[in-house]
Amino acid sequence: MSGLEVIGVVLGAIPLIISALDSYKVTSQRIKFMMKKELLLNQLIESLEEQKFFLQTDICLALKVTHLEEKQIITLIDEQGLNLFQNPEVADALREYLGEGFILYTNAVARCQHILSDIVANISGLVSTLQWEKNGLPTVLQTQPRKNGKFEFTKRIKFSVRKEDLQRQIQDLDASTKTLSRLRDHSIARQNITVQPRSKTITKYTSALNIVQNYAQHLYSAISCGCIAGCHPEHEARLFLQTRSSEMDKKHPSSLKKTAVSFILTFSPRPISLHPSFLHNKYEVKVLEEDLDHFEDGLKIDRASQTTVQINLPSTLRTSSPSPRQIEDLCQSLHRAYENRQSLDLYLSRCAKLCYCSGSNPGLNINIKDGVPYDTLTLRDILLIMQDSKSTTPKWTINQQIALSFNITSSIMQLHSTPWLTSPLTSSSILFMCDSLKFANIPQPFIVREFPTQNRTTSRRTAKASLLELGIMLLEIWHMKPIDDYASERDLQTNDSYGTRYEVARHWLSFSDDNMLPFYLELVTRCIECTFATTAATPDWGDFTFRMSVCEHVLKPLWENCPQKLR
Repeated sequence: MSGLEVIGVVLGAIPLIISALDSYKVTSQRIKFMMKKELLLNQLIESLEEQKFFLQTDICLALKVTHLEEKQIITLIDEQGLNLFQNPEVADALREYLGEGFILYTNAVARCQHILSDIVANISGLVSTLQWEKNGLPTVLQTQPRKNGKFEFTKRIKFSVRKEDLQRQIQDLDASTKTLSRLRDHSIARQNITVQPRSKTITKYTSALNIVQNYAQHLYSAISCGCIAGCHPEHEARLFLQTRSSEMDKKHPSSLKKTAVSFILTFSPRPISLHPSFLHNKYEVKVLEEDLDHFEDGLKIDRASQTTVQINLPSTLRTSSPSPRQIEDLCQSLHRAYENRQSLDLYLSRCAKLCYCSGSNPGLNINIKDGVPYDTLTLRDILLIMQDSKSTTPKWTINQQIALSFNITSSIMQLHSTPWLTSPLTSSSILFMCDSLKFANIPQPFIVREFPTQNRTTSRRTAKASLLELGIMLLEIWHMKPIDDYASERDLQTNDSYGTRYEVARHWLSFSDDNMLPFYLELVTRCIECTFATTAATPDWGDFTFRMSVCEHVLKPLWENCPQKLR
């Protein structure tokens, strides 16, 4: 018997058993019955009703795609009975609705069938012992007469079962119902929900993040060109993560002028400990929207040969700033500006050129607080510190946890498919300055990339893998605990493989219902299960519908629940 046929058998058997038990209650010896079995029998009937309700509801949800109303679906179930799932449309709809949980669901229903079989085996008057042992529940359903849609019993019904066995059957039914309920919740969360066309804000925000992603690609290329081979063996850039939340503001006035985009970073030779002065200033690299062709005559740039960073002056400063200059070594230029206490106004043009003009005011750069600027902690390190009861580090509030989750999620949407993210972000690859933990406000996270690159290529599995790791990070941030610590506590195997991390994440998620805000639980579930609308066969960062769905169901809820001052 197939899994779908089992569901049909269970759906048909439950009303029959309830009718038989009701008949037994009427014809039994009342005094003896009330003393020994009435309470437990009522509990058994209630458990059977709950089981029937969940199965019927699941079928109604699955058959929504057929545009039938709920009453029509219930009538269909009652009329077709065992033959219901011989209809390919019904069978396919239920498989699609349950998704990856189909096998788990049918296994749970099969366990329910065994419980029902035990109950029927103790009910005399339904079918002969010989027929029961030969064919089981399907035979009972096919041979039992009905009148006006109700079962008729030609013999007196007796229900002989010990109190302990009856209690066990009730417990087993309740456990089966809970399993079906949890699988249904996961199935609902798995459903791909198409982004509504009315969500202009989400469309705008998704497009804005896509523009940032293109500029991030250009920034990486420009920095790579600025690293001269003879300068230092290796260099390091720290890119600080930003939410870009202003693009989500619905009150933002419509304008043809694009919102200014900038990146905040530091740049230094490696090892950092030998060159700490490089990290005392962050630099804001502003993106220029206008073309810079009018600077090329002054710089005599050869378009066919761009192996160095071009230093150009933006048009808004042409009349008041020093003449544009060209440098061949980004590292040397930053060091010279620091030694001479000069400010640097850095720019990124549309054609992936780094530009600058210099001044005499060092205060224009973003100064990092005094301390050891090269000491860092990963997000995982911070979570471990906050678990320590002896630690004096201020623990993050719920609002700060949501703000950090929003920042990380938005940053993934900005940097996907670029060399900045050659592999999915995890709590071990997001870093913070050590001294920033001394303050109650949430520190600004950053990622690190080395230059020249070590022959890395962007992972082709980043869409699904990145969202799984994002879901894991959101779990870690909420529970203030790394996933490997959770796995160790539960004696679960963990490693770096996708399958293992997915199973541990699902296990953790299933035990998070009671202590996680509903909106947060839903978006974490979506990330782990990767349930988003797509136009491609599989989730792909190149699919605009997919990216917009992530913004709609993950970024938007985080933005809505994050205090404005923390965005």
